[in-house]
Amino acid sequence: MNEARDTGRSWVFRFPDEGEGVEGRVRFFEQAGFEAVNDPGEEGPAMGRWAQSFS
Repeated sequence: MNEARDTGRSWVFRFPDEGEGVEGRVRFFEQAGFEAVNDPGEEGPAMGRWAQSFS
């Protein structure tokens, strides 16, 4: 997140691997400040976080 912010990126996206345990991976990213985002081109979950607010 620091690198993203320092290089002027506004958003960081993660795509948790699907399959067994995906709920746990999504929960992990949610606890790290990511939230589900709508990505019509992806079958699996997409998670995004605003990088500029990271400290």
